[in-house]
Amino acid sequence: MRGVSVARLAAVSLGVGVTALLGSTTLSLASTRPHDQHEPRCHPLAPRRKTKGARSSTPCRQTAENVRNPKRTSRHTNAIDGAVPVRLFSPTSVWNKPVSANTSLAPNSARVVSYLDSFVTDSLEEGIGPWINTTDYSTPIYTVPANQQTVRVYLNAYDPALSRAFATVPIPRGAKPAAGTDAQMTIYQPSTDTLWEMWAAWQTPFGQWHAKWGGRILHVSTDPGYYRNVTGPGGTQIEQASWGATASSLPIAAGLITLSDLASGHIDHAIAMLVPKAAANVFYCPAQRTDGWDTSGDAIPEGAHFRLDPTLNLATIPMPPITRMVAQAAQTYGLIVDDQTGVTVGFRAQDPTPLMRAGLPNPYASYFTDPTTGQYEMPTQFLASFPWSHLQLLAPPKCS
Repeated sequence: MRGVSVARLAAVSLGVGVTALLGSTTLSLASTRPHDQHEPRCHPLAPRRKTKGARSSTPCRQTAENVRNPKRTSRHTNAIDGAVPVRLFSPTSVWNKPVSANTSLAPNSARVVSYLDSFVTDSLEEGIGPWINTTDYSTPIYTVPANQQTVRVYLNAYDPALSRAFATVPIPRGAKPAAGTDAQMTIYQPSTDTLWEMWAAWQTPFGQWHAKWGGRILHVSTDPGYYRNVTGPGGTQIEQASWGATASSLPIAAGLITLSDLASGHIDHAIAMLVPKAAANVFYCPAQRTDGWDTSGDAIPEGAHFRLDPTLNLATIPMPPITRMVAQAAQTYGLIVDDQTGVTVGFRAQDPTPLMRAGLPNPYASYFTDPTTGQYEMPTQFLASFPWSHLQLLAPPKCS
């Protein structure tokens, strides 16, 4: 059914070379597929979901690239990220506008936050989360110049408007989507103020690009940060609310923790949050659709906007630097649910694979290191100190 996604499980892994660096196994958390094709997904420490509610215990293992010279990482982070804006979309977008301390809360805020907190508790007990995706099942951002040669991306689904939007995409030579079967990729061209994103993208041996779904946003700098039904001259459809590389039609780059964010030491926008399961048949603006299947009375809708209690003094809570950055962003801008995982709660950080393929080190080997011990920590360890129980669910707004 066009514009409505079926729940699915997709492995999402941290791309730091933990196996090579520490002799550990990399973990994966899941994200949901945006459309109605079914493919097997797995998580090395979680069950595979065959269909809604039906699970088996078949494990899988994700591979990871080696980490090179982690102590050199910080001076290279801007090398691939300098052209990527710290903020995409309009300054008044839900992603970029600070949440007022007086913003109304949803009537069931306490119950929904308790439900979310139970996911975190269960994940910590199982040792599978919370998590941050980097080199697998996140997205690289390729920022391209005005003279970048364009290619056609062949859409393997029927949508004439999206096929037209994919007719000329400035994909640079050597570009690759994120590892994993979601194969997401973001192209940003500042000169035309345009963003393209692809889901399940691949390139044939002959150089031809294909994708199963995705989207294009024109006038990114003034865009509200979600896909809408937009018509152009003559009634031509130039954007649709059903587009996008996530199951909620929220651009995957919108709430991404970028390398620019981390290099600056602060995240000046809302962060996209993944939950294990989302509410069935309901979504909140800015989400435009959902693949949720949770029928609990306290189920979390895709598009749900959480924020940390503005009266909470974060300075009194011991947290690693990256956790504090996430917490400060959550208190100022909030966390917006854009997908479900089937596994645990988590976030996405910008895929650094283009940097690594250029021979530079994986920056997350540095960012995920405990400054007090100098030891690498799994995201589960440092996200445990995030004050999850102090989140608040905002009353759902209306999309204009």
